[in-house]
Amino acid sequence: MISFLFVIVACDIDDDEEENEIFEEVYDWNDYIDANLHYANNSQDLPPRSKYAFVSSYSNDLAPSFDYIQMLTVLGHSLKMFNPTIDRVVIVREEFRRDAAICRILEKAWTHILFRPVLKWPEQFNPKKLYHAKWFKFQAWTLTQYEKILYIGADTMIFTDLTQAFRWNTPSSAYYMTDYGPKDNGVMFNPDFMLIEPDLLKYVELLETTTKYLKNPGKDDKTLGKDDLAPLNIVYRSEISLYPLAIMHENGGYKHTILGNARDPQFRYIYACGVHFAGKGKPWNRWSAYTEIWKCIGFVFYEKLDLPFKLRNVPINANAIYKMIFDVYVKEGRKFIVLEQEEEEEQGDDFYPEIVHSGTRRVMSMICLITFISLLALKFIIRSHQPLSIFFKNMQNRIDLFIALDETPNMPALIGDYNKKAKKRRRKKKKNLQDTPKINEDIDE
Repeated sequence: MISFLFVIVACDIDDDEEENEIFEEVYDWNDYIDANLHYANNSQDLPPRSKYAFVSSYSNDLAPSFDYIQMLTVLGHSLKMFNPTIDRVVIVREEFRRDAAICRILEKAWTHILFRPVLKWPEQFNPKKLYHAKWFKFQAWTLTQYEKILYIGADTMIFTDLTQAFRWNTPSSAYYMTDYGPKDNGVMFNPDFMLIEPDLLKYVELLETTTKYLKNPGKDDKTLGKDDLAPLNIVYRSEISLYPLAIMHENGGYKHTILGNARDPQFRYIYACGVHFAGKGKPWNRWSAYTEIWKCIGFVFYEKLDLPFKLRNVPINANAIYKMIFDVYVKEGRKFIVLEQEEEEEQGDDFYPEIVHSGTRRVMSMICLITFISLLALKFIIRSHQPLSIFFKNMQNRIDLFIALDETPNMPALIGDYNKKAKKRRRKKKKNLQDTPKINEDIDE
């Protein structure tokens, strides 16, 4: 069990999910969309410092331990350690604006704390039915000040710089491991690791799709998933790309996942850029090797950031594990990946082992292609058994002959003479063929 010595006044809930909502306001079918757009358009957000952003959300927590803010702090500071040039944005429920303790903790790990209200729904829906749903992450689509955002669930641990994930086209997502495998209508994807382009039109589409889904939420659970996964699958399944397992995978501990059971001797570890602690496989609920690694990282971060958290049963080699993951990034002179420079000024492409730029690669490719064609031509010349001078001399003679014929003033007469001679030759050849049987008969006699 992860616990810490910290007291915060918050809503005490029984569910263990991060984004459980408390819906305090209801609206009519005709104005709930307008109400959500009003809050999205009138939010006073800090100006962005980069084109892209890492985004997570914090809408509720588990009192009294407040496990999610611990994971959120570790995630935010890990992103900072690996690449501080990309904005780290956390979307926080509006009610937490008045909680100075929560804000101080988040400010130590995240560059932007953006407050949003809970989503507004038509009054025909009973708020109690929506109590355990995870819709707050839809607020990520309102961050239109960014060209791309990589939404990462708070219950995620990363091992390397995730800036490379912005190379994919939007929308992209990781596999949904807890229900791994293709379905009749596509592959399930993970809504807690998505690369999207913020768009208010998509935001409205998600809200409208969610209201339709909530009329019969359990009907398509096996094909569309539950809660927020269902409307996201309806909207994005036909166009989304999936990241390879080397980018992100889900924590082991479930027998029905591709990773198997972590307590099994034949358990398979996948070394990826990050791990998502899906479902009940949270560090405070289920043991795995990744849980122990998370404790090591959290233990060091709590001391560095002076946070009021305390972990139990931390491995004695916590500092060694921390250095193994982060040491290469904190050394002086480490060059971080800055996508804005790479795209606008073409400076420093750190995603490939070679140091040349794409334009140089194209020029080198053309030079190699021309050299290859030249070698093939030279090989043909050598195999013709003619000296190079004779080859070019014959070619020049043919060119001169062609030019002379083209420049001749009485070309039609020459063509006519040529046709007459050719006709005589054909007649003579035909006559010879007719005389050949007679000669053969004389020989036989």
